[in-house]
Amino acid sequence: PELSMKVRTVSAAVPSPNGRLAVWTETYPVMEGEKSEALTHVFVAQTNGAGRMQLTRGEKSANAPSFSPDSAWVFFASDRSGKRNLYRIPVDGGEAEQLTSWTGTVGVYSVSPNGKWLAFTAREPDTGEDLAKREKRDLRVIDENPHNQSLWMIPVEPNAEGKRPVKKVAAGPY
Repeated sequence: PELSMKVRTVSAAVPSPNGRLAVWTETYPVMEGEKSEALTHVFVAQTNGAGRMQLTRGEKSANAPSFSPDSAWVFFASDRSGKRNLYRIPVDGGEAEQLTSWTGTVGVYSVSPNGKWLAFTAREPDTGEDLAKREKRDLRVIDENPHNQSLWMIPVEPNAEGKRPVKKVAAGPY
C-alpha cells in the first residue's frame, strides 16, 4: 500500500477590510509517481468559518494573498506565467486575472488604500553582465546587492487600450 502524506501547512489568515472574509494559503505535498513537490494555494472563507473555498488551483503555487480595499478581490503572486507575477481573483472564485507581465524578478507588493494601484518591488531582467555572473563566466562577488532593484507601480484597472502601464517610482543600489 502506498503511504500518502496529508499534512498541510497553513499560513496566517488575512482578514478582509469589511471583516466578513479571511484569506490564507495552504501548502501540501504532491506525490505522483516520480513527482514529489509542495504546492501552495490560496483559500478564502467567511470569518465565522463557513463557506471555505479554494481560490487558486493548478500546477503552479500561489502565495502572498491580500484583499482589495472593497473586499471584492484577492490579490496574489504566482509563477504560473513562467515568472513570478501579480494576479487578482474575485472573492467568490472564477478566473484569475494576470495584472503584471514582469520578465525579471518580482518581490513583495502592496495594494494602495484606494485600491487603484499596486506597488511592488522588482528587479528588471538580467543584463548580459548579470547573466555572465550567474553562468559563472566571470567572477562573482559574494553578498553583492542586486543593483537594479526598484519600486514600481501599476494601475489595477487597465486603461482604454487594455494595458496597465508600469511606472518606476524609486530605484537604488539595493
